Amino acid sequence: AFRAPSFNDLHFPFFGNPNLAPEKARSAELGLRYAHAGARASLALFRTRTRDLIQYDFATAQAGNVARARAEGVEFSAGATVGPWRVDGNATWLDARDESTEVRLLRRAPWTVNLGLFHDQGRWRIGGEAAWVDKRVDVDLNTFARKDLAAYTLLRAVVQFKATARLTLKLRVENLLDETYTLVDGYRTAGRAAFAVIDW
Repeated sequence: AFRAPSFNDLHFPFFGNPNLAPEKARSAELGLRYAHAGARASLALFRTRTRDLIQYDFATAQAGNVARARAEGVEFSAGATVGPWRVDGNATWLDARDESTEVRLLRRAPWTVNLGLFHDQGRWRIGGEAAWVDKRVDVDLNTFARKDLAAYTLLRAVVQFKATARLTLKLRVENLLDETYTLVDGYRTAGRAAFAVIDW
């Protein structure tokens, strides 16, 4: 993989660094898949090694390159369809580190778990999804000390109606429990929100 620095990476005020090198990465994955009679499962082992990873450097107050970074982990997913019911889930363990210091990379959760359950009845589909994200390492916006961002759980509810072969109406509620959480220290995220969608 290859990623050139974006315009913001290079020139955004109080962030950009015109001396950034592009990211280069190599990845490998080994996986197994199984499917039979409506049931399915997969297991994957993965590893990515990155040179010159682009990441904000709090010491210099601008984007910088991490000389060598490593991300490796395991992902398991499974699901089944029984009559009108469909259930799917997955769990990922991730270990992402700066190889020179063995310190965890910022904002990468060691564990994430997702679960979805849906019921199909004629033109209707009703169901929901849950996502759990483990605590992550970040940097305090004021002191620049490393800190943990709290784990969080998000729920989503979905109602869908297929009006015609081409027209589908959807109602979706995100963050159903109005969870307070952050992806980056000091920045709020959206609370409960409802969306009406027309797919043509």
